[in-house]
Amino acid sequence: MKRAQWNIKNQATEAEVFLYDEIGEDWWGDGISAKGFIEDLQALPASVEKIIVRINSPGGDVFDGFAIYQALLRDRREVVTAVDGLAASSASVVMMAGDEINAAETAMVMIHEPWTIAIGNAADFRELADLLDQITGQIVAAYGRRDGVDRDAIKEAMQAETWYTATEALEAGLVDTVTEAAVAVAAKVPPGRYANAPKRLIGSEPAPAKPQAAQKRLAAAKRALRLARLDKSGNVS
Repeated sequence: MKRAQWNIKNQATEAEVFLYDEIGEDWWGDGISAKGFIEDLQALPASVEKIIVRINSPGGDVFDGFAIYQALLRDRREVVTAVDGLAASSASVVMMAGDEINAAETAMVMIHEPWTIAIGNAADFRELADLLDQITGQIVAAYGRRDGVDRDAIKEAMQAETWYTATEALEAGLVDTVTEAAVAVAAKVPPGRYANAPKRLIGSEPAPAKPQAAQKRLAAAKRALRLARLDKSGNVS
């Protein structure tokens, strides 16, 4: 399981974490899972009074994003979220957990309606559509808990898959401050993931798989097969 990078600073009173990856662990073991993030959060020294969450992420699993968001909301320490490069999709939800939200002048924020891939019959798809509507409402609630955010405008922006510059995010009420970017942080999204991604943010096609990657995929397939065989009681059938 991949972990976020944590630094303890200022006589151990301040912790800095870098969410510079996908949100949620994928089949290949990449990405930062909510489980790993929260375990590290709980393991911080008692002397830590302030947590700075630095974000440069194309998004990822919405439920891992919600779990990280809720864990930061529950934390009694001061939480500052800072968008260094990109806070897209579920990463923008994590961003909203900050008591203070900053975005570098070169950063971008993207919001959109949740989507997924599914297999099933008509009833399955109707149920899934209802679930996506529920998740949309929860995402709107996360954005809308801050003063100055117009929920109706946010809903429309999500429908349109909106990419904000730091200044535009400030005007929309999503961030509190636009900060000077001492160093420009490169931000990339996988090609084909988002409809309106700026060309400069679209990464290259993945390189051909190496033997290590093939081994990861095989292990992931075995995990998926095991999950598929789980019955409703949680036991392997």
